[in-house]
Amino acid sequence: MAEFSLLHADGYAASGNSYAVYGTLTRVASFLTQALFALNERYFMSDKTALKELADFRLLPENYIEGLTTVLAHTGQSIPELQTSVARLRALWSAVREISAGE
Repeated sequence: MAEFSLLHADGYAASGNSYAVYGTLTRVASFLTQALFALNERYFMSDKTALKELADFRLLPENYIEGLTTVLAHTGQSIPELQTSVARLRALWSAVREISAGE
């Protein structure tokens, strides 16, 4: 679902639809975070403590928490800003996918 959602985020960003980009990137962030919980054999309980819990995971892409926080906190308003945010989240998706290949 993360990859599928990112495909749509590209189109939303290119048209400057910030509302759709924000919503899509939030969903992708949730998908990736829940995938990391599964890879680390941990039960996902709540978004409230997810980032704190992720910090202790054995399988976690480098700078995942910082990258995710940056994208969600500064998604942008202009088309170039939105496109940059989508590209950054796509890089996080790729990193999660890479670490999951051996699991």
